[in-house]
Amino acid sequence: MDDKVHISSLVVQAKPQHVDSLKAECTALEGVEVPAVDLLGKLVVLLEMPSQRHIVEFIDWLQEREGVLSVSMVYHHMESTQELDREVEAHDADTA
Repeated sequence: MDDKVHISSLVVQAKPQHVDSLKAECTALEGVEVPAVDLLGKLVVLLEMPSQRHIVEFIDWLQEREGVLSVSMVYHHMESTQELDREVEAHDADTA
């Protein structure tokens, strides 16, 4: 069976005083990364989840966090784990 990986990016607008706590709450979860933060209240959140349902549940959870004003999905892509593994192996072979 070929498992799927769902990759999404979100832009979160939050009250500035909640940015640090939101980043900490998000990055404590598996499959969640926060690579960019604007101290005026914006966060970029990257998700790598096993299903679209997991992404929707994360967005619902995030919208309920204190200080969150809005959550917008910017990107969503589904890929097979086998294909991702092949791409990583090919990249590693090219850079070796």
